[in-house]
Amino acid sequence: MVEKLFPECRGTTSAGRAGSQEIISFQIHEVPIRSKVIDWTIQEERNVLGGYMISPNGKKLIDFKNHNHYLIKYILPFLSEVKFVALQKHSYFREVLPKAIGYVASYYE
Repeated sequence: MVEKLFPECRGTTSAGRAGSQEIISFQIHEVPIRSKVIDWTIQEERNVLGGYMISPNGKKLIDFKNHNHYLIKYILPFLSEVKFVALQKHSYFREVLPKAIGYVASYYE
């Protein structure tokens, strides 16, 4: 089951939740977009098409296609060149675990 679930990019507002439902049985209740639920407003469906980082010498360092936790879900699309110092402020890593992929969920930032 884990092998089937892992590659699926799941989120409360993504198509991946339907793919997950084929693997794990759960019921989905559709709620209209922009409805208020407790302290959250239901967002439009967002599906990740891809994401990656390239070093100055052109080497692809990370790629969403290889691991979907490289990308924080619920963020807006972004395309730009960024200096490493600026990127560090928005990156999640631990120097003692240099190959580990930090998992972060963010709904409002």
